[in-house]
Amino acid sequence: MKVAHNAAADPARYQWVDAAKGACMILVVLFHAAGRFQYDLGTTVTGAWVLVSSVFSPIRMPLFFFVSGFLAASALGRPLSLARGRTWGFVYLYALWTLLFLPRVIPDAVHGDMQQPWGALLSFVLPTTFWYLYALPLYFVLAWALMKALRQRSVYALIPLFLLSATAFLLQPASNAILTDPWDPAKIPDVLRNFVWFYLAVHSKPLWISILRTSSPEKAVAATAAYAGLYWAAAANGLTDHLRAPLSIGALYMCALLLGLWGGQGRIGVAIQKVGRQTLPVYVLHIFLMPVIMAAISATGLSAVMKSSPDVWNAIAPPLVTLIVVYLTYQGGRLVLASHLAWLFSIPRWITGAPTRATLAAR
Repeated sequence: MKVAHNAAADPARYQWVDAAKGACMILVVLFHAAGRFQYDLGTTVTGAWVLVSSVFSPIRMPLFFFVSGFLAASALGRPLSLARGRTWGFVYLYALWTLLFLPRVIPDAVHGDMQQPWGALLSFVLPTTFWYLYALPLYFVLAWALMKALRQRSVYALIPLFLLSATAFLLQPASNAILTDPWDPAKIPDVLRNFVWFYLAVHSKPLWISILRTSSPEKAVAATAAYAGLYWAAAANGLTDHLRAPLSIGALYMCALLLGLWGGQGRIGVAIQKVGRQTLPVYVLHIFLMPVIMAAISATGLSAVMKSSPDVWNAIAPPLVTLIVVYLTYQGGRLVLASHLAWLFSIPRWITGAPTRATLAAR
């Protein structure tokens, strides 16, 4: 009997969920690691990994938010007052970590030209650095409102939402002007682009489970080859941003088949599942840790060594830093959750009525 059938047959526990969340979070860290090597250190050693991250761009966040919607589906049938952990709980976490992040930014703003003195305020009311935490409660409330207003016809909202996702890239130039350096850019296009995947999961849960159960090596290979071919054709014509939404449809189908075969099994799978059960600490802490590692590489002169042997470092530097950062943030999260600072990753009782440990795709 296949892993997918076992996982899907047990509604209390989906191993593939943790595997998918963990894989998405590792890809996020890899994306930031490759970008920081290339731009912050001015090295040329990460070109291949920037390309790899681009290939996974239609997968990373669509799969993450699809899993979030999958897990939220049953809660959407209840009153909002019973879902405070999914709404105000994540608003609390977004505000908390934005407040903790601002001390890194404000000194630069004070010594700069101060053209945007309201940047700190906008960082709270707009999706900025920790935009995933901003998006999750927003998506939940919007999905709840659409399903309540449209009832049996709520599935048809997928059509305009898909069009919104497909055209969100057009808003990028305008959104970049809202907040400029040293403030983190507003992530409005990202929020608009990814709601459709959350909403799609709410309406396709039985179909997704069916794909998991009927997965086969032949289907998985064919879907992977098809996605690779479509991505190559889009990239060759400079259309990856324009076609990201349709690419993500193919990517999600491919992921369902691959997760149906794999299901997060094996030693590596178990390790990825552990990351998937602790995505919040990895997500927020890696944003603080990554600049420290980049500064250490620059200060020790290691960046010059990398430039002297670019082919070697091109292969090992970004994934090595990714593994280090994921391990350290995972272990750091465990220590924090076991300490008196657990409130950094937990939604407080005064919001939910009971202490709740938060995850980025809460069950």
